[in-house]
Amino acid sequence: MAAPPSKRKRIVLSIDEKLKVLDSLADGASLAAVAQKFGVGRSTVSDIKKQATDLRAHKEQIVEMGMKRDSKVIRLGNFHELEKALYIWFCQKRSEGIQVSGPVLCEKANSLAKVIYGDATTFVAKDGWKWRFTQRHGIHCLVEHGEKQAADRPAADEFVTTFRQFVEDENLTSEMLFNCDETGLNFRLLPRKTLATAAEKTVDGSKLSKERVTLNVCSNAAGTCKIPLQMIGKSQRPRCFRNVQPDLIPVEYTGQKNAWMTTAIFVTWFHETLVPRIREHMTSIGVTPARACLLLDNCPAHPNAEELVSDDGLIYAKYLPPNVTSLIQPMDQGVIQNIKTRYKHKLLRKLVIEDEAGVSPKDFIKTIDLRTAADFVGEAWADVPARTLQRSWRKIIPDIERADDVPGPAPTPSLGEIQQEVEQILTSMGSDEPEQEAAEYMYLDTEEADPGYQLMTDEEICQSVLQQPETEAGNSAQDSESEDEVELVRQPAVSHSSAAEMLDKSILWLEEQPEATATQLAVLRELRAMACKKRMSSLQQRTITDFFHQ
Repeated sequence: MAAPPSKRKRIVLSIDEKLKVLDSLADGASLAAVAQKFGVGRSTVSDIKKQATDLRAHKEQIVEMGMKRDSKVIRLGNFHELEKALYIWFCQKRSEGIQVSGPVLCEKANSLAKVIYGDATTFVAKDGWKWRFTQRHGIHCLVEHGEKQAADRPAADEFVTTFRQFVEDENLTSEMLFNCDETGLNFRLLPRKTLATAAEKTVDGSKLSKERVTLNVCSNAAGTCKIPLQMIGKSQRPRCFRNVQPDLIPVEYTGQKNAWMTTAIFVTWFHETLVPRIREHMTSIGVTPARACLLLDNCPAHPNAEELVSDDGLIYAKYLPPNVTSLIQPMDQGVIQNIKTRYKHKLLRKLVIEDEAGVSPKDFIKTIDLRTAADFVGEAWADVPARTLQRSWRKIIPDIERADDVPGPAPTPSLGEIQQEVEQILTSMGSDEPEQEAAEYMYLDTEEADPGYQLMTDEEICQSVLQQPETEAGNSAQDSESEDEVELVRQPAVSHSSAAEMLDKSILWLEEQPEATATQLAVLRELRAMACKKRMSSLQQRTITDFFHQ
């Protein structure tokens, strides 16, 4: 008598495994092939496919809550809103250098529970709940008494010692060490006095522009791999980026309703931008397989280190201790300030050109949109010398390689030369104290004033966790640049004939410049030929159309 067929062993896939199932289906694999690969039935794969939207939303929520566990079901518990709010509050206190004790954590949990669920809530935070909460969120640093700390020099010195040993043990080179940091940029900010032209005695009510974006700045210690800047604005799909080829935009743009970095945005950036860029760079210099370590601060938007690991485990994150960012974090050692200074320099240069054309500074502000900001800040990032990036790591790695042989763009002006030119611009625009005003303007938009992430009150934290997820309909109001306080002046599209005419003038101008090269002239002539060809093509199309309408 034949033995009865054995039952297939029941396999319960985790959320991450279910997302891999969805990825396999998206790549074109059949239900049967995916079922065999993961050891489950076809009906299970079909059910996972139907739950795709819920699974992705659940995973994003787990990431936002900073949860470590690899859950297998779409269930967050009875008080998941409270846990999310408490975790946001805890991360903010860490970023401010405030250590949180166990009793304080429980007291805050009870307080937030009343705000979220009302005074009649049955929730009470006890030691058992506190232990489970800290385990779920990977919290290991509760102290007996919470107090705010200043920059911690002993902790910084200790980390530097241990980090150097870590680099040696892991056999990491400066090519493999990366750091990133977020910062806010007021992209329409002009010096106060330039808002009044020579014909105006006062500024007629104009105020300093406060339109901002968040920048995520990342590079390796060798200065040879600059990751394209990530720019976070309020609009989901800004009008100014439409009809522009994505490859021609020098930044990676992301929309977020408050233009802040969030955990979900950061995780996506790590896996979809940083990891591929690192692998591409390592391949180009002959390092395979690609290995790298990303050094991070304790920003509330940064997730647990377990979320920041590549699929092969060779690219990962390592965190700085609290309260040492200003002392040793590389991007805070002059790199971010370098970008902002160069950006403002480019903005003022454009202001001078527009002023000569009769455009007032007040009207000039209205022409600066996210596309202009992206172009200028992308150029500013490209202009930051490799030597500056290398020097930023010297507090951690004193013997960092020099940048003498690092290939890069043509020499760019130093910050001293930029400040001198800004002083000249302000003098020409009627400033009585150009040196003081230039210094104030260059260092007005500091990292300390806008770190690139949001510090919320308890009420704002609770409101944020209770809000419904944004839908496409909810984002429609943000499709345009609705976040801008100033009504933009839309520049008309440049016609083919106008482009050809401007290029003709550019060629005449370049031919008279002593430093011009044959290569530069050839590029302009090639562009002029392109404009002329498109002009003729449009004329032919119009003639054919007119013929059929007769």
